[in-house]
Amino acid sequence: MATSAKRPKLNETQAHRLVHNLNCAQAAESLGLIRLKTCLPSLVDRLAVALKATRVHQRNADLACRHVLCAEALVEVLESRIADGRGRRGDARGAIVEEYGALVSGKVLGFSKRPAAERRRIQAAYPEVDLKLVGRAIKAGKLEPEFVAGVLEEEVNYRALLRTLRLSSRPRG
Repeated sequence: MATSAKRPKLNETQAHRLVHNLNCAQAAESLGLIRLKTCLPSLVDRLAVALKATRVHQRNADLACRHVLCAEALVEVLESRIADGRGRRGDARGAIVEEYGALVSGKVLGFSKRPAAERRRIQAAYPEVDLKLVGRAIKAGKLEPEFVAGVLEEEVNYRALLRTLRLSSRPRG
């Protein structure tokens, strides 16, 4: 017996929040690519070549372009797959996402080792994310490495991290 999907019941506040979040996500994707082109135009070119060579879905690139460290990680994963001869093979198991996630956390942790001018340029282009704070959260075990990319890609996830850090820093009594 087939079941039909039930329409979710949303109150007006939930509906407004849903529409707001969708609009923010679309704006973040558009703004992400613009900021990436401004910050590191050569990375945009490398990403375009890697996407074409691997046939990776454009949605992955749209999300990764929301932060330069994510875009760098995706490009490196795709270029690695091309170099290994795995470029055009399908990825039904999600290996690209796993490799990508592992690289993003490493890029955040290694951010302080980048040249000062590059760090300033990235921080100026992406002021909404405090990379030092994200790095401290990873080191303190409050943010698992596999979730770092989601925190950089989605403002909602970053705000949730901030709430978590605020709650854990409150004195208990």
